[in-house]
Amino acid sequence: DDDSLDAALWPMVKRGARFMSRHVEDAGLELVAPSYGSVIARQGEPRVIVTGGPQELALLLFGRMKAAVLHLEGTEAAKAAVSQARFGI
Repeated sequence: DDDSLDAALWPMVKRGARFMSRHVEDAGLELVAPSYGSVIARQGEPRVIVTGGPQELALLLFGRMKAAVLHLEGTEAAKAAVSQARFGI
């Protein structure tokens, strides 16, 4: 079920967040999964806070942001930097 998949994915999202978001420039990046926690993927200001379930955050990290259901908070410039960045391996 979705809860068990989320529980399995969250540790992987936390471990891979920094590496898979290494091309984000001009913005910090924090990933938040309600009920699971948060992880700072990129240090920096202004910071974008991306909120979604672990499955959605995994889609982001693998470069499938347009397929993911996410909520982004931050300045317009910072959100644009994250939206235009290349994610993945």
